[in-house]
Order: sequence, then structure tokens, then C-alpha cells
Amino acid sequence: MKNKRIEVIIWICAALPLAATLCLFPILPQQIPLHWNVNGEIDAYGSRFSALATGGLSLGLAALLQFLPRIDPKR
Repeated sequence: MKNKRIEVIIWICAALPLAATLCLFPILPQQIPLHWNVNGEIDAYGSRFSALATGGLSLGLAALLQFLPRIDPKR
């Protein structure tokens, strides 16, 4: 039972960045900075849809970590 509760907490924490991105999506500018160099200058821009990918990254990683032990050949 305790293990199931931890899984639910992990999924909620993983979904929070995507939920925040979806809430803020309408007010994001068309171009957002994606990368800064050593001097702190922006050297790469992306569309605001790239923010969705970044927000969904934690959810995808949680899904991957949930699935990988099931296909582990050494268990």
C-alpha cells in the first residue's frame, strides 16, 4: 500500500511542470529562449511549443522509469 502511495506522489510531481506550462501557455511569447552561453547571452530560441516538450519531459521520464523494470531481463 505504501509503495502505491509513493507512485501516485511521483506521478503528481511529474505532471506538475506540464500542468503549469499548460496554464501559462496562452501568455507565453511566440519565441522563448532555450539556451544561454557561458556569458549569459541567449544563443538559441524556440517556439512556445518547445515549452510543452520541456514541461512534458518529467512526465515522460516518470513513465519510462515505471516501465523499464518490467522489461529488465535480470529482474
